[in-house]
Amino acid sequence: MECHKNGILVKNAKTEDFEICIEDECQLYSKPSPQELLIRSLQPLLRVSRKATANRQRLRRLTEALAILAIL
Repeated sequence: MECHKNGILVKNAKTEDFEICIEDECQLYSKPSPQELLIRSLQPLLRVSRKATANRQRLRRLTEALAILAIL
């Protein structure tokens, strides 16, 4: 299959790999597996979860510091 300028060509209908061509530069891409799609969709949630954990830890330290100040 020849590469068209600024076009998308399906390389393999069975695997649905495809090639994106821009200015005669071609890059082959594979269709992501269901597992890859799931991981990609969960990544933003994991980032939010890590941020929430960090915020809880910060809040706990602040509460401990305020408790120490109240005792003094």
